[in-house]
Amino acid sequence: MASGRCTAVFISGRRQIPCDCPQGIFGIQQGAHDDPECQDCAHPLSQHEDASSAPAQDSSQSKLPTINSLAMVSKWLLIEFVQVLQERL
Repeated sequence: MASGRCTAVFISGRRQIPCDCPQGIFGIQQGAHDDPECQDCAHPLSQHEDASSAPAQDSSQSKLPTINSLAMVSKWLLIEFVQVLQERL
């Protein structure tokens, strides 16, 4: 099952970084009543838009690769860490 984009936000201090998952992918079993995790970003189904309300992507956007959410946050944290080190030297 697929849904719309993820609405989760990573928070670090005053910074808020939206999850870059464009379309949640879920393996839902018949009769299950839990809130399954997305197979792409691991956020629950409840944090994804409905597929019917998600804006349609044009063909040029759909061919662009997406960045793994955890890699994006890790890179941002590394940049922040380097900036702190540079200020202290």
